[in-house]
Amino acid sequence: MSRVDVYQQVNDIVIKGLKEKGLEWFKPWNGGGEMNAPINRVTGKRYKGINTFILGAEMGRGYEFNEWFTWKQAKQVLFPELKDAPKKPLKSSKDYENELREYNKFYAGLSLKYGDDFVTKAWEKVEGRHTIIVFWKLSYRVGKKFFKSEELADAQAFADANGLKVEKSFSVQHYKVYNIGLLDVEPRRPKVEFEEIDFQPIEEAERLVKGYKTCPDIQHKSQSAFYNPSLDFVNMPKKESFKDVDTYYHTLFHELVHSTGHKSRLNRSEVGTSAFGSKDYSKEELVAEIGAMYLSGLSQISPSVDQSKAYINGWVKKLTEHKKEALFAMTQASKAVDYIVGE
Repeated sequence: MSRVDVYQQVNDIVIKGLKEKGLEWFKPWNGGGEMNAPINRVTGKRYKGINTFILGAEMGRGYEFNEWFTWKQAKQVLFPELKDAPKKPLKSSKDYENELREYNKFYAGLSLKYGDDFVTKAWEKVEGRHTIIVFWKLSYRVGKKFFKSEELADAQAFADANGLKVEKSFSVQHYKVYNIGLLDVEPRRPKVEFEEIDFQPIEEAERLVKGYKTCPDIQHKSQSAFYNPSLDFVNMPKKESFKDVDTYYHTLFHELVHSTGHKSRLNRSEVGTSAFGSKDYSKEELVAEIGAMYLSGLSQISPSVDQSKAYINGWVKKLTEHKKEALFAMTQASKAVDYIVGE
């Protein structure tokens, strides 16, 4: 089948898929599902919303477990005795000498157990290696006065008394978390085991990948598929963890198309600079998926068409009403494929 024929077939599928209500996209590899969602190591609570994607991307650093904690929580896990630690006494205290003696005795005991400067040494392992997560904090505003989220009744009473309205107010809060792997902490959840397939490389697909002259390094360090533009590498889940061989290559092609947008290659402005969920981000995802379908066709492999339609539909709702945007994505995808195959 010629490349032109493949492009036309893919274009027809994409246009049809964009008009239909897509299925929810599923990961075509076994990564543990809910068991691999990011959680807080101490509370066991799952991180949600944008933090799911933030921490998922951080797994690209090669962490084995998707579990996180704050520095305060990390100290509680590493040194549980600290929860009963006495406060450092104030010199103004009437019983300062006795309090200081007890304080020093407590930490001397911990030093015997964990070694000198045990907290400092632990901190050195994580310093500067944090990840910022965000959440929305709700409060209520009545005129110029603010009430906490649990003070709605007070806010309403104040508003009624002053002839004002209660308005919700949201502010962005953030804090730092660290992966448990930085401190060699045992995970809260057991390691996810998955059934491996008998992976048999597809010759034509391998030829296409090897023919990509400036191909970035392809790693298999974590169960996440992504392209890192700043370090210029692709990470893929283990080959044996995919549902089938065809889908492995289709997913790899998707990430390789992303890599063609690097500033040293085709320099697509959307790569590495677009905020998650933005229009430019959606454009780039559409380019990558169309390009992956082109390359799959050229490799004579058959990943799930429904999967691609669903993936496209999930990212490009905003684009379905703009035919020019879809045409632009197809054009960029064609250029990316030509770049990979060397034409």
